Amino acid sequence: MKTARQLTQISHFRTIPTQPEEVESPSLKIVDPIHRNCLGEVCFCVELLARESLNNVAIHRNACDADRSSELSLWVGREWMRLQASDEGSGFAWRKACQSRFDTAAPSGRGL
Repeated sequence: MKTARQLTQISHFRTIPTQPEEVESPSLKIVDPIHRNCLGEVCFCVELLARESLNNVAIHRNACDADRSSELSLWVGREWMRLQASDEGSGFAWRKACQSRFDTAAPSGRGL
């Protein structure tokens, strides 16, 4: 019997090209297993998070480099979901970024 803490990976996309125009398809497809698992009420939220995550990967981490790719995975538990986007970028100091003062007029940075 599964517990709420066990991960069930229900969706995984590899080698997503890192260009903003390639983000739409996997963002829409990732919600298919959510529908199949009767969790339709959260589809919009998951799709939005997937799209924003992949856009961030394409623009900020992989610098729209066509030779780089990203991955998108979705796990579902009894009362939670985990969406993960990974890339080939060098990473960033997210703890430091979270300590910085947020500029509400900035065109990006709200994802933190």
